[in-house]
Amino acid sequence: MRYAGYVLATVFLGALFFFGCSKRKNPAKPAVPPAGLVVFNTPQFENTLDADNNALILNNLRPEPEVRRVRVYLPPGYRPRGQGRPFPALYLLHDFGIYPDNLGNPASNDAYFGFYELAPLLDRMIADSQIQPMIVVQADLPSYFYGGSFYTNSTSTARFFTAVDSFLVNYIDQTYNTVFGRRSRAVSGHGMGGYGALKMVLAGNDTSFGSVSALSAPLAFGDSGSGAGFQSPFYINGLFAENGVTLGDCARFRRDTVLFPDPRLTQKIRTNILFALGAAFSPVDTTFRDSLETAPPKNGPGRDILLSRYSNYFQFSKSTKDPGFIFPITCNGTIIDSIWRKWLAHDIKTLLADPSRAARLDSTPLYFSCGLQDELGMLEQNRDFLARLTVVQGASQRASNFIGMGRGQFYYEEYSGYPGYPANHTTFIADQLAKVLRFHSQFLDTAAAP
Repeated sequence: MRYAGYVLATVFLGALFFFGCSKRKNPAKPAVPPAGLVVFNTPQFENTLDADNNALILNNLRPEPEVRRVRVYLPPGYRPRGQGRPFPALYLLHDFGIYPDNLGNPASNDAYFGFYELAPLLDRMIADSQIQPMIVVQADLPSYFYGGSFYTNSTSTARFFTAVDSFLVNYIDQTYNTVFGRRSRAVSGHGMGGYGALKMVLAGNDTSFGSVSALSAPLAFGDSGSGAGFQSPFYINGLFAENGVTLGDCARFRRDTVLFPDPRLTQKIRTNILFALGAAFSPVDTTFRDSLETAPPKNGPGRDILLSRYSNYFQFSKSTKDPGFIFPITCNGTIIDSIWRKWLAHDIKTLLADPSRAARLDSTPLYFSCGLQDELGMLEQNRDFLARLTVVQGASQRASNFIGMGRGQFYYEEYSGYPGYPANHTTFIADQLAKVLRFHSQFLDTAAAP
């Protein structure tokens, strides 16, 4: 099948994506055909650093792959800017895990356009007038080392939040014939991507996205009695069981779990998720001593201090280029509150507790859903988030259907499978993506904001 307009873009995001810069040139705009499949590269960006910006440089010890593929679906009737009408854009953020593609990209996740066959779905829904024509964008943004970036700026990985909130949106607007303005952009995601989507709306540039959706996403880290938070027995016991370690065996805890890396998720899934969360939310600071008075790991004695004082200090490798992170879970299975609070600061439920952030949902419609048999505890987390959202937004703001709902309203649903095919974390996502497209289609403006 020939897709109407599925553009596969290999983007050398270079210094800007992962290091940040104080000054940069606009990227050269590739020649974009009105339809078909095109592969193009953007040039490296000028990276001019100054004293003030040096403290903000991320990934200065162990580089993530700079080549990141960006997939862009161009709808039927698309023409470059100046040759046809502009289109609104939906940004899709992918879930945890990396899946190297056949083009040699080591940090790829093509679940939407590959496994879930999103391009032909878009073709059909547009042709049947179920949705309006739209541009759909998906960038490969997993951490190569941990599988999950949680779309967060971290000194242990890279500037993944900024990559979406600033660079990607600006790059797409500069390169493609998009409608400018918040109400003409939407953001959505599955799993980790759904977390990232809500984080973009609550913590990012408040002019970026006008509607948001999340599928089976981790939206409530803390255990509010549901038994599925990231500090719950479900995850802690799973961490020890996956590594064959008993509680209190600190030597083996260090030795065995440090060998965990399997970002392709063929095994040790809870271990992978927890380590990725640690790299994202509680990295060792590489420029100054933090509240635990730990020395920078690039210094030999500092590394020795960390290793001797904290059995829960981990690195992806023993290289001095790996800053590592402090785990909030000890070898005894207890929680270190000071580290756990760093994780909770990134919890969507925590962000929602800030009135100024919660107010953003007053004009941003939200759709979220989860399968009843989600094996990662996301159902319980979504229910916890729903309870908090209902308190913050008010029960009257919960819509009875996602079709026809108003801005400032939210809609949540749970879906079931059938015998032999449960609604777990990855099944029925193709069906949910169709709902996501219909949801956002009703809110995406086709005219630029005045």
